[in-house]
Amino acid sequence: MKDPLTATAAGGAFANGGPAAAETTFALVGNANVGKSVIFNALTGMNQTIGNWPGKTVELAQGAFLFRGKRLRVIDLPGIYSLSAYSQEELVARDFLAGRMADVVIDVVDSTVLERNLYLALQLRELQVPLVLALNLTDLASKEGLEIDADVLSMELGVPVVKTAAASGKGLEELVAVALTCSLGRPGPGPRYGREVEEAVLQVEEALAAAIADPVTASGFPDEYAGVPTRFIAIKLLEGDEEMEHQLTSLGDVVQIAHTVAGKLEAVHGHDAAGVIASERYAVAGRISAEAVRRVDVTGRSTGERLDSFLLHKVLGWFALAVALFAMFGIIFIVGDKFAGLLEELFEWWEEAFFALGLHPGWSDFLWRGIVHGVLAGVSIALPYLVPFYLILSFLENSGYLARMAFLTDSIMHRLGLHGKAFIPIFLGYGCTVPAVLGTRIMERDRDRLIAGILATLIPCSARTVVILGLVGAFVGFWAAISLYIINLIIVFIVGRILNKYLPGDNVGLIMEMPKLRTPAWRVSLKQTWFRLKDFVIFAFPIIVAGSLVLWGLERLGWLDPVASALAPFTETVLGLPAVTLIVLVFGVLRKELALIMLATVLGTTNFGLVLSAREMFVFALIVMLYVPCVSTIAVMRREYGAKIAALVSAGEVVVALALGALVNWIWNLVAAIV
Repeated sequence: MKDPLTATAAGGAFANGGPAAAETTFALVGNANVGKSVIFNALTGMNQTIGNWPGKTVELAQGAFLFRGKRLRVIDLPGIYSLSAYSQEELVARDFLAGRMADVVIDVVDSTVLERNLYLALQLRELQVPLVLALNLTDLASKEGLEIDADVLSMELGVPVVKTAAASGKGLEELVAVALTCSLGRPGPGPRYGREVEEAVLQVEEALAAAIADPVTASGFPDEYAGVPTRFIAIKLLEGDEEMEHQLTSLGDVVQIAHTVAGKLEAVHGHDAAGVIASERYAVAGRISAEAVRRVDVTGRSTGERLDSFLLHKVLGWFALAVALFAMFGIIFIVGDKFAGLLEELFEWWEEAFFALGLHPGWSDFLWRGIVHGVLAGVSIALPYLVPFYLILSFLENSGYLARMAFLTDSIMHRLGLHGKAFIPIFLGYGCTVPAVLGTRIMERDRDRLIAGILATLIPCSARTVVILGLVGAFVGFWAAISLYIINLIIVFIVGRILNKYLPGDNVGLIMEMPKLRTPAWRVSLKQTWFRLKDFVIFAFPIIVAGSLVLWGLERLGWLDPVASALAPFTETVLGLPAVTLIVLVFGVLRKELALIMLATVLGTTNFGLVLSAREMFVFALIVMLYVPCVSTIAVMRREYGAKIAALVSAGEVVVALALGALVNWIWNLVAAIV
């Protein structure tokens, strides 16, 4: 079996030991916001890795677990709405499925909008992959008065259907058991459509079969399509699928025949063949949904509907958004400041106890200042703010409120040459800039992706939040920290206006799915928070130790002061910062919070109020907030937009950060002199 990814170690929700037999691979597929990732996380537990599809920028998550003594692997494909090659995500998912790289495909559907989700299910049936339908969010459907007969749905689709409520873990064991039975066979032919469409499909399918049978033209048939039903290929050719046409250009005149047949179909129906086939699929989906779903009267509006009337209101919605953002940063500050203080007191006691051990002064200095102090600084400075931030971000993502934020901000996004959908990846930048840049793929045009990606790099990620709240918030004041966020939003707006003016293109309207409001499961949010913190610990702490050792070594060798003195004319005079600041800012290129952690290492304390003035802390945090993104962001920008764009954005942000830092320093000193 072809495998673009590397297998992980076994484990997960259903791990029960025992000898592992031959590995079976499941592929999770489905629309966005259907709970696919929740099922993936529940099954695989902590055994997850991320890998890129070869030659593509689309990432696939994978994990493994043991179930009744059998090793199972799960691939979480990107959220898609069809198997047409309209985006990289759809192309990657289709190539994966068509290549039979999974033994079983689990199509996760949203029970509350079954008819719309069945559109993808019908295409999977056309592909004739071993398929199980996971009827997810059944708990929400029941609350909305929707009763779905899984047996009827299974009979109509010709595949097993399992009801699940992934957030609470219901139905997952049955889903896995049923999926294993499906790995032993392959479902029959997919759905049938109207007479004109079926006649057109048959004509193209016959031409394709003849070309494959002809020794002269058979060599033009791609090997990766060897197991794909000719009916599926014929339908894609009728739809004018450019990727499929490109793959089959050397297969005689099949593509031209498909164009001719599609033209006749369009003449009968009055619009393009892809639209005709899509209408047929939706008609079948509507019929199946009508057969399987029964609506029970529910008195009054649901809680979600009442909330939406408030959250999406053109006035009250903005009030709710402002309160939500203010509360988010307020909670992070209060919780983070409290725990940072407690950890600081604990570590001070540890320091006294460590030096009381009576070790040789050289060894104690090396161990504490070279290694331990950097790690403890990372724990006390970063983690108290990261934990509540990731929990709140997970809550916003899983509750469906992010989509409502996008709807409300559509008018503002248009002023930046974007639409409301761009708010989602930009807002995700408050968590991490890397997935924020990758998230711009939801934008339909390259211009929009570029603008949104550049703006996302300016958003203070969680690492920058550590610096803002852990330095300015903790030692200057909460409102001083909030003012930095306000300055940042002003800069983002100005940069967006400039990019919109000088990058050619027009604004487009907003079309996006509005997921149901739901109460996130704390188990899911805690697990997502753990994964993010684990990435921070695994990536950042080795760098913290290495950085602490480098700074300790430079100081012991007597090199730190000469380097700082050489930079002093600019650092101290222009920026008004300690001479060593520019040295520690280099570590911020690896991860932003490392700039503050290394500053604590150099200064020998995390109580910055004793060694830095309010002005110095404010200017330092401002520069960290704006200057060159971390190396991971630079790498992903290079991959998404090219090396030239990545270099220009990085250099431009360094210039803006230093210039604005110098300006604020000058204004602060001027006001202080006047007052």
